[in-house]
Amino acid sequence: EGLTNPHVQRLAFKIAYYDQVSRAYDVIHQHEKSKDVGVHSANVVAPSSWGLEAIGWTSVFEKITKSLIDDNIPKTPTQPMLFYEFASSLEPPKQYMTEDYDIETSTGYKIYFSDSTRTRREILVRIFKPLLGDIFSFSAVSQIFEALGTKSDGEYVMKCFGEWFASLSVKEVTKKAIFAEESPVKRWLQERINAQLEDESSDADPPMEAIYQYCRRSDELVRAFWLATLCHESISQVAEEKEEKTYGKVTKESLVGRWEDLLRQLRVCMLVSFRLYGIQLGPMPINVHDVDKAEEFSPFQWLAHDELLMSHNHQEILSLENACRQSSHAFNASTSEADPPVKWKALQTACLASTLSPDERTEYLVDFDDDERLGALLLYLRPHNIGTVLVAHRALLLAAKWGKQPGDLEILHDALVALRAIDAEDLKRIAYAVRVEIWQSRIRPVFRALMFGFEDVQEISPEVVAPLFQQVDWVKSFSEITSTVLGMLNEFEWHDVEVLNLREEYLEVTASGGAQSWPPVAECPILNKLVDRNKRLKSSAFQAHQMLLAALKVTQDFPKLSHCIPSFYELFTPGALFQKAIPLEDAEENQQALMQDAVVDYARGYNGPSMDTLNLRDIEVLSDLFEFEMDNIRTLFLLAMYEFGKDRLVDEVITRSAPAISVGHFCDGAVEIICRRLNYMIHERPTEEVRSIMGTLDANMCEWIKEKADNSESLVGGGEMNVPIGNTHLFALRLLSLGANADIDK
Repeated sequence: EGLTNPHVQRLAFKIAYYDQVSRAYDVIHQHEKSKDVGVHSANVVAPSSWGLEAIGWTSVFEKITKSLIDDNIPKTPTQPMLFYEFASSLEPPKQYMTEDYDIETSTGYKIYFSDSTRTRREILVRIFKPLLGDIFSFSAVSQIFEALGTKSDGEYVMKCFGEWFASLSVKEVTKKAIFAEESPVKRWLQERINAQLEDESSDADPPMEAIYQYCRRSDELVRAFWLATLCHESISQVAEEKEEKTYGKVTKESLVGRWEDLLRQLRVCMLVSFRLYGIQLGPMPINVHDVDKAEEFSPFQWLAHDELLMSHNHQEILSLENACRQSSHAFNASTSEADPPVKWKALQTACLASTLSPDERTEYLVDFDDDERLGALLLYLRPHNIGTVLVAHRALLLAAKWGKQPGDLEILHDALVALRAIDAEDLKRIAYAVRVEIWQSRIRPVFRALMFGFEDVQEISPEVVAPLFQQVDWVKSFSEITSTVLGMLNEFEWHDVEVLNLREEYLEVTASGGAQSWPPVAECPILNKLVDRNKRLKSSAFQAHQMLLAALKVTQDFPKLSHCIPSFYELFTPGALFQKAIPLEDAEENQQALMQDAVVDYARGYNGPSMDTLNLRDIEVLSDLFEFEMDNIRTLFLLAMYEFGKDRLVDEVITRSAPAISVGHFCDGAVEIICRRLNYMIHERPTEEVRSIMGTLDANMCEWIKEKADNSESLVGGGEMNVPIGNTHLFALRLLSLGANADIDK
């Protein structure tokens, strides 16, 4: 103060800063040179129920992860820290001219530790080490923060304490902190708690707020549970004294209750993460804070994961859900109902299911609530057992699983069963959103790659999917599923004023604990995001996709298809279903040519059995999409069959199917076929038998037959002429009968 020369100011700052750092280092160095610091062995007291539960969760962690919980903790330093190591871990004030400098108490600047978690953790191990010594050493920690000028920043000190405590081994946590008699750690915490309780300002945070938030954000759930247990026990004693001192104005419940709630929330997080170990539940590891935000994590998705680990069968899962709703073994893991040891031990036992094989989990489906079995997650999150929401998640999860195992179409079939089970009336927008999501993220990319290659398909791996395209049965089955899902998308009717992105009410919080449970029963963020993305299908785009799927069953001639189907090369791209398909010029003419070729190819390949009805299957579907008259298509098929000489396969169906064909068209074509056959037999390749009777034939009739044959054109580009005369004779008789019934002149 009063200095104007910037160089002098800079020098004054360095001297003051160095003095503070030196005083803090002296405290650390003095205690590190003492051989007794940190090796004090205290008497161990009986653990509380929370402490015993923490021990249990530690054991569960090690059994499931097959690793020791202390494997990755930093090693305790054995050599005293050098001054430069300490100084380099601190952050000097960047704006020292405007920083507050406490002259009255000589604490100087507020000097904080490095922003690097690793660097900070290494230095915190040394700073808080006195708390692991005897009761007379713990005051050194406060002296260090006082020297650094941050002792008054209680929340920062608490945050540092939380980071340090998370780096301790379980042995140190239990024997030197939580279960230690006259624990210096508890004593130090209680002093801080008392100091914070003395702050009666209106905006004062609750005691240990920084540690509380640290536990909420920590994804090291077991260590967070240990730390919360320590804080719970530390504040309990202070709270009793405070309640007595204030004559009940400040209650123990108000101070301790939030820590008990936090412990129960951590319990739920551990239950879910261990029970579903190995499954990615969100973009980041699970923690209380992120679950509370309800943006990425969904309890409904957790339950659906757990259900699918036991069975993919929809009916079996429905039975499981109903049984869990009625089970006497069910309880809410997030309330005091789960505090008795017998309850939290059941939760910890249930977590061990993650070590079972898939077959073993299936066996446990039957005895899910047996005392000696590993209970379903539905038993402990019962308020979230809402079948209409769970089935939507199962459909999404099964589709995602198929995406990782595309060769197993049974998984995709199971997803479709779940997809159909979503209530399309009460949950119309959700049902639509889930169908769109499965189409867009799973079905569409694979079919696009199947059609046009992987060049513009980034969602799937060519190495995994490409070999499947060589398997005819797989391609056929997948194409059928694609058609099914596409059809399901078009099952919804939307009014012009109907908004597709409105949230639907599907939750009923009942007296069963939904309002008090954690996570609270609330709308699913995952489903809400899907609903937010809802778009209307364009009818022209839907029809174009339908045409392509149907056309591919009768032909793979892409050049022809591209002239028949609107927006052909844009189909199955991400936005294709939601944009109008561009109509083609001469589309009808090209479609007629395509249909004729398809019918002829179908007739060429049909070799039995004899037809009882005219069912052309895929050709009829495509004809309907092209808006062609089906009687003309059937007529074309019958004529093609006779062109190929396959009379015996369709003779019986002609008279039965007269109403289903164009009789006049058929008779005209049939006469030409008979004339070509007779002309071939009489004039082109006459047999000895024919030659012997040629003199008896009517010359005018023979000339008419020849003229008719020469002026006609084969539908199939040259049909089968070498047909037994008996077959042709029968064909002519049936033709006469058909013409007579239809009142057609001979």
